[in-house]
Amino acid sequence: MTKAGGHVSLFRAEHRRTARLGGHLPRINPRTSEITCKVVYYGAGNSGKTTNLIQLHSLSDAEARTSLVGVSAEAERSVFFEYFAADLGRVANYRLRAEFYTVPGQAYFTSTRRLILDQVDGIVFVVDSDPMRFRDNERSLDDLRNDLGSYGRSVEEVPLVVQLNKRDLVDAMPEAELARHFNPLGRPVRPASARQGDGVEATRDAILASVFEDLKRRVQRGRPNV
Repeated sequence: MTKAGGHVSLFRAEHRRTARLGGHLPRINPRTSEITCKVVYYGAGNSGKTTNLIQLHSLSDAEARTSLVGVSAEAERSVFFEYFAADLGRVANYRLRAEFYTVPGQAYFTSTRRLILDQVDGIVFVVDSDPMRFRDNERSLDDLRNDLGSYGRSVEEVPLVVQLNKRDLVDAMPEAELARHFNPLGRPVRPASARQGDGVEATRDAILASVFEDLKRRVQRGRPNV
């Protein structure tokens, strides 16, 4: 099995489960009056994506989340958990439930990243504030555009929040400079230090609010998927 094999197997199984439950995300469950959306944390390897989800999981109400599911590879882990966002209101009388994923950042995990991004409803792009990782951030943003493009989608059409992570570094690049380079679309920006737990919940709240507003717009337009 290749390095990415374990990742692909887990997320292919989850993708099959998604298809059985509705075939398209966001999924609608009329029995429970819930809409399930998919949020993916995307960024360069070791930028803090997995740390974000581990912290977010620990900070979430135990009654409002599932267990954390993880797959390890040589260089990085990918994790998944489900969170019930009870405080966001309703879309067409449906409550919003979110599934959070991370993607592995290394180049040889391209097929895994694309599989996880399939039918994504919202993206958190995690930027590493370390000046030595600037080029890695640039490559990751290019990868995101290419990975979405493989599904005929673009960054412009997907709800997205930019997280400036590792703000606790003494030599962290200025927020304004990072935002200028990695947020050309003017999306919400949240500074964070994921390993300290700072900015983790603010990032989650921002992406869920963006996804929520996008769902409401799609309902108002009468799109059949919502």
